[in-house]
Amino acid sequence: MNRIVVRGSSVVVRSFAVAVLMLGVGAAYFAGSMKQPEQITAVSQQTRPVDDDRADQAGALADAKRAGTTAQVQAQVQAAAAADAKAAAARAAAAKASRSQARTDDGTGAGLSVPPPSVDCIKNYSGNRRIACGMLPQWGFSTGEMTCLSPMWDKESGWSTHATNSAGTAWGIPQAVPKDRLAEAGPGWRDDPATQIKWGLDYIKKRYSTPCKAWAIWQTRGWY
Repeated sequence: MNRIVVRGSSVVVRSFAVAVLMLGVGAAYFAGSMKQPEQITAVSQQTRPVDDDRADQAGALADAKRAGTTAQVQAQVQAAAAADAKAAAARAAAAKASRSQARTDDGTGAGLSVPPPSVDCIKNYSGNRRIACGMLPQWGFSTGEMTCLSPMWDKESGWSTHATNSAGTAWGIPQAVPKDRLAEAGPGWRDDPATQIKWGLDYIKKRYSTPCKAWAIWQTRGWY
């Protein structure tokens, strides 16, 4: 019986010790869990300024990118506007030059006055050819001479008042050489088709008698 009591006492003591130990472990765990939120809060408070700085830097970088993009777009818009203005000016200059050339090619440039062309000339020719056809009778030529004069001056200048040769020595519809010989026909020799045609017909009359005789010579040697 004594042994049983002793053994029972020993079991009780051990059970009490285990209970005390469990209570201690539980208290330690509870204390640790109570401190953990405070530590997390402290860490988060320490890291928040760093996150704020990074956010500020990212915002500043985004603003800089937007500013740079805006400047690039503005520069592109200005460049496009300048290119459009330049192209418009070039088109206007080309149109003005074309109108000026059309006036001289149609015989409406300032210079020598010409007689009205005949019905035959109006029917068969236009532009500078019509002017020449109307002037033929002044040199005693029939309008039929245009069948020779037209192809000859086609070869020489294409009937352009500003035609020149590769050397730059000839000028105008009849390709006078040197070019300033056209001044013999009038002051408008550089641009006026009637003045140039007058000089050419006078040259043909004196040198070959008729345009058809001049054309025959031209076909044998390539000039008249």
